[in-house]
Amino acid sequence: MELACWEIEKELGGTRVLRGVSLAVAKGECVALLGESGCGKTTLLNIAAGFLRADAGEVKCAGELLDGTGSFVPPSRRGFAMVFQDLSLWPHMTAGENVAYGLKVRGVGRSERDEAARAALRRVGLDGAEARRPGELSGGQQQRVAIARALAARPRVLLLDEPFSALDARLRGELRDELARLVREDGLTALHVTHDQEEALALAHRVAVMRAGSIEQIDTPEKLYREPRTAYVAAFLGGANVLGGRRMLRKEAVQVRLMRDGETEGEGRLIGRCVATRFLGEGYEVGFEVEGTGVIRGRAAEVIDLGAAVVGEFDPAELREVLP
Repeated sequence: MELACWEIEKELGGTRVLRGVSLAVAKGECVALLGESGCGKTTLLNIAAGFLRADAGEVKCAGELLDGTGSFVPPSRRGFAMVFQDLSLWPHMTAGENVAYGLKVRGVGRSERDEAARAALRRVGLDGAEARRPGELSGGQQQRVAIARALAARPRVLLLDEPFSALDARLRGELRDELARLVREDGLTALHVTHDQEEALALAHRVAVMRAGSIEQIDTPEKLYREPRTAYVAAFLGGANVLGGRRMLRKEAVQVRLMRDGETEGEGRLIGRCVATRFLGEGYEVGFEVEGTGVIRGRAAEVIDLGAAVVGEFDPAELREVLP
């Protein structure tokens, strides 16, 4: 494995933030750490980077011990590159100088690092922007500079700390897709922290859903979405309804329509009142409240008014058992 974190324990301010977390990232693989604020995902990333030391456990890269009993390799010697949430660009440096800075610290000659910076900026669509300072660039362009800086370093592992969270939805989607392409083209090993489910599912080969300092489930995006093992994962990913705390039903499997006179609840049929509706382009997503069950989400072919009595129909074979 290119990057391995084994049985990592960490306490911050008297709170146990990581609880025996183990994670292995293969060479050329992108793994996303996905979870709510406070679940421990950023702490694990910082331990992998070397910005924090683990209280227990080991961090290795290609078999080399980076953090463990009697051993600690500082961040500057790990050969990793990080794209930060706040970008951390030097405002007094040009885009080219920002991108080349890491290479300069490593002792790379000026002509070689300048050429590497130009090539990296060209790859992220900023050809000719070498002489512009961050203050002269848009937010999206600044993010591209930060990505170019990481790529120019040719890192052993690329670390991503919610790099798109400050951008608007359109730009976030564009840069997400572009970064996914670059990571795959270069065969980079990457560990990506995000709270955005869509971003995690789009970028990563595997996604680790974290909860209260532990990994609840790690799997491919498709398997996580279609086969969540626990009610927490099913609810967090937003693709499933959890009935009675133990049974899972994907929202795509529920067809919602107006209730007809005399209809009652039965196998494969839930009755409730519409409490939310959202246009999806090809139809509508409808949330309807079922007595004793809560809000169930499904799909409807036509708009349904709030408060209307509705029926949600599904194939009982679509129900899946999950752990509480």
